[in-house]
Amino acid sequence: MTSFTLFIGGVAAALLLRPVLGLIYAVIVAYAGGGKTLKSLGATPGSWAIVTGGSDGIGKEFATQIAQKHGLNVLLVARNKEKLDTVQRELSNSAKGDIKTHVLDFSKATPSDYARLKETILGLPGGVSVLINNVAVNHVSPVSFIDESIETIESIVQVNISAQLAVTRIIAPLLVSQKKGLILNIGSLAGIVPSGYLSVYSASKAFLRFWSNALAMELKPSNVHVEHIRAFFIVTAMSKIRKPTWLSPTPKAFVKAVLGRLGKNIDSAPYPSHAILMWAIDNIMGERFWIDQSNNMHIDIMKRVVKKKEREAAAAAGSRKKDI
Repeated sequence: MTSFTLFIGGVAAALLLRPVLGLIYAVIVAYAGGGKTLKSLGATPGSWAIVTGGSDGIGKEFATQIAQKHGLNVLLVARNKEKLDTVQRELSNSAKGDIKTHVLDFSKATPSDYARLKETILGLPGGVSVLINNVAVNHVSPVSFIDESIETIESIVQVNISAQLAVTRIIAPLLVSQKKGLILNIGSLAGIVPSGYLSVYSASKAFLRFWSNALAMELKPSNVHVEHIRAFFIVTAMSKIRKPTWLSPTPKAFVKAVLGRLGKNIDSAPYPSHAILMWAIDNIMGERFWIDQSNNMHIDIMKRVVKKKEREAAAAAGSRKKDI
């Protein structure tokens, strides 16, 4: 066997071994790796965490765990006053700090609305140490870009892009002046894999990821940690996933994983199965394969939505005939 043959064999073995070792590392980190505490990242008891989209789903769970287990005060920001009031009542009985709310419809927010939010935040005693940019909107169901309503497109852009920037512009200077703090930006699989028939949402989440990673570099010298969270399949109203599985956790399980693995990276997939899925996307078949899979999945969903509407229309027509 020539030296050249041995060299080629060694290179081939290394190329094959690398993804295997990567998978082993991903599994170990996913299930056994810990992270920094909120306190070590500047979130001291008595300070405030601002949670956008905090009236339901992941945002509500972030508020719940931060208030109950970490001793922070929490300001919930969302559009539905009734839901906010309900969460405030629920948490007030078990929280270690204060719970306040601020009503703001991010899809229609004006500069005056953000000025009022800033006034509320600056008036919080004890200062702000955490921002969780969680609020987001999606398409009602998969739909082609040219068939989506302009209202939905504008709403996605306003909430998933403009609101993230506006709220962070309020909070980031406060954290920089304190030389400590944490900003979590909640992303999506659609921001990693370009997703046909969710094109505007997918693009907005890709923006969030790139902007978050760039912002992390800018704020690192001020000891402010910015982390983009790769939130994939989760049981929420927006995802329309109803039952938890190995790949689709409840908000409680997902948030527990996030808060338990903070600070290790600026772009992370802290939930174990999501970390393993991320390894697969990075190492198996290539990006085009996953783009095609996402596209085909959304086409299938569209077909099922159409059939459901047809069944509902037929049932409604039958009901009208009976009434006649």
